[in-house]
Amino acid sequence: MITTPTVLVLSVGASYPYGFPTAKGLKELICEQFSSTRAPASQLLSCLNPEGSEYAPEEFSTFRDAFLKSGQPSVDAFYSAGQNSSV
Repeated sequence: MITTPTVLVLSVGASYPYGFPTAKGLKELICEQFSSTRAPASQLLSCLNPEGSEYAPEEFSTFRDAFLKSGQPSVDAFYSAGQNSSV
């Protein structure tokens, strides 16, 4: 039994056996789901606010394109590298 306050730092792969994607898998999923402004994920997220969304489908597509072309292996690496400045 752990009696001292403890923090466990796990890699992204630790959740893979439970059905969560790896960093590479998450990148592939994001790039697939936001492949165009008409992609279902882009449309869904832009329609979540019934009063009018603060995000347009084009913004998701812009993010996806920048992320895909960045060469970064994960969302975390993409943001850490500062490659999100135009997004």
